[in-house]
Amino acid sequence: MPLRRHGTIISAVLIVCAIAAMLAAGVLFAIRAQTSSVTASRSGSHAYLAAWSGLNEAMAMFNSGDVPVAEWYDNPQLFQNRLVAVEDGEAWCFTIYAHNPLDNSQPRFGLTDEASKILLDDESAKLLIGEANMTDELVDCLVDYLDEDDETSAVGAERDYYASLEPPYLPRNGPLETVEELLLIKGFSGRIVFGEDFNLNGVLDSNEFDGDDSFPPDDRNDVLDTGLAGIATVNAWEYDVDSQGRPRVNINGDVAELENLGLPQETVDFILAYRQAGKTFSHPSQLLGMTYRPESPSQNLEIEEISSGVDESNLAQVLDVLTVRTSGRQPIRGLVNINTAPQRVLRLLKGFDDDLAGRIVDARRDLSSDKKSSIAWLVEENVVDFEKFKEIAPVLTARSFQFRLRCVGFGAKTGSFCAIEAVFDVSQGRPRLVYMRDISRLGLPVAIDVDQEMLGAMR
Repeated sequence: MPLRRHGTIISAVLIVCAIAAMLAAGVLFAIRAQTSSVTASRSGSHAYLAAWSGLNEAMAMFNSGDVPVAEWYDNPQLFQNRLVAVEDGEAWCFTIYAHNPLDNSQPRFGLTDEASKILLDDESAKLLIGEANMTDELVDCLVDYLDEDDETSAVGAERDYYASLEPPYLPRNGPLETVEELLLIKGFSGRIVFGEDFNLNGVLDSNEFDGDDSFPPDDRNDVLDTGLAGIATVNAWEYDVDSQGRPRVNINGDVAELENLGLPQETVDFILAYRQAGKTFSHPSQLLGMTYRPESPSQNLEIEEISSGVDESNLAQVLDVLTVRTSGRQPIRGLVNINTAPQRVLRLLKGFDDDLAGRIVDARRDLSSDKKSSIAWLVEENVVDFEKFKEIAPVLTARSFQFRLRCVGFGAKTGSFCAIEAVFDVSQGRPRLVYMRDISRLGLPVAIDVDQEMLGAMR
């Protein structure tokens, strides 16, 4: 009996010890989990702040005004593996990356000019037919989603269609706020909007080059399809001001305002004569090589033909100070930057084809920043003749004010990272953030490959 009692006591003690050990292990696990959670949260915060530092670095470039394309387009020294801070032996860095149309295997380290794309509105939508898998039906659906009326296009979709969905919603009936909003439109999919670049890193990854073997679906060629997001934008505008930020003068307005613009007197007199005849200009480029024979007050009096005096030598000045718009306060939306738009975009514009787009891309490679400050270089460099220039000039610009960037902040040793995408606007002077989202869920966009010399300096 005593032996049984002792055995019972020993068993009870062992059970208590086991429970205590389990509780201790549970507490220890909870402590470790909490510590890991805090560490992960802290690392995530540091990575986010590093990415935010990259965004602020990019925006700060434009505080002083215009920045040459060469400085922001592909600048590894400024945008790749930039050290932000060192804390507890970890180096926190950022890299700004973008699609490189000349090399699918690696990104370029810079920003993307939104004016290098086509604006997504109901007027330009038809330019996209045949691009990025865009069909007539998709274009009609896009137009219906954007326009203010409720009349359904031939194969489109209007309010009644979206009201029948679960959950129901209404079409925008106005400008899109983001490119991603395309996914709300009937028929649009991730494949159409983002192409094969499902992780938005601008690089042709192995799973984007294997057909249907793995996600995403792709065409198994060696060209990265970036979808509509690669050629279209909702953020492209500029104010109707000259290179000094002053409102341009309406060529169809008060002729007295023309006197103080520094234009040749021959040009001012020409505009005055043309206006006095009750005629108006459709665009300042119309003055290029233009002649006009004023009407004679008498049938027996012959009046000589007069010239505008505008040629390749002063075209840039004319385009800089004149406009046909009544107010510089309203932004001009959708002009395409002739200096940054890829051939794929240029060939879609009115008056363009593959040949002209290719010649422009080739001609601009070696031009100086000063030369490219006006679209007049197309004439100055004999890329187009006077008549072709006047045809295409109304849809072009040589300026950019909205920029998109994708930036990853990361720990060089731990690999903790945060990736963001943002758009900022510099049209009003000081850079202003328009849009930002966290895209970390798409995975690490670029390899963390920090110079070992930098890591060694931290030890």
